Amino acid sequence: LNQAVYLIGGQIPSGAYTDDVYRTTDGINYTLIQSAASFGAYSRCKVVVLNSTIYFLGGTDASAGTNSVYSSTDGITWSLVTATPGWGGSGTSRRDNFACFVFKGKMWILGGIINGTYQSDVWSSSDGSSWTNESATGLTAGDNYAVNVINGATLIVTGGRSGAGQLYKIHTSTDGIAYTGGTTVTGLETFTAN
Repeated sequence: LNQAVYLIGGQIPSGAYTDDVYRTTDGINYTLIQSAASFGAYSRCKVVVLNSTIYFLGGTDASAGTNSVYSSTDGITWSLVTATPGWGGSGTSRRDNFACFVFKGKMWILGGIINGTYQSDVWSSSDGSSWTNESATGLTAGDNYAVNVINGATLIVTGGRSGAGQLYKIHTSTDGIAYTGGTTVTGLETFTAN
């Protein structure tokens, strides 16, 4: 965003969670621009940029976590978009270890874990507030997927983890909804999206 890279939230080596936001234009020198962002101190959060807006989604802390979605146009001032996105689960449930990416003008949530159950659903939103369950087909239920967007036209989903262990699979999609492949690839290193 604005020709800069932002380092947002996370967990530091001491184990503490942080709500700091740093900004860099060269990848070497980072400036602290917010030391107490309103989204709170979380790790395993997902951050994407869509339409010149940074979105902060979900996260885990020492006690539970959140499904909340926050947005910012500068990394300093953050606004709650929704505390209850449809992809979060019901009641006090939260989705953890999901993949999040921007594709064809929308944010997408893929897979993850809710209450110990691996998910294969896919959700999309153009504004972070209204989410659509895209009823994905062909995707193996799992978490920690790595997602790559190739030339804005094709998604390649690799690796991940399921209840049976590491997934050495590759799925592809041209619309974010229907996935093909899913076959095990011998020798594929497992990559994670965290």
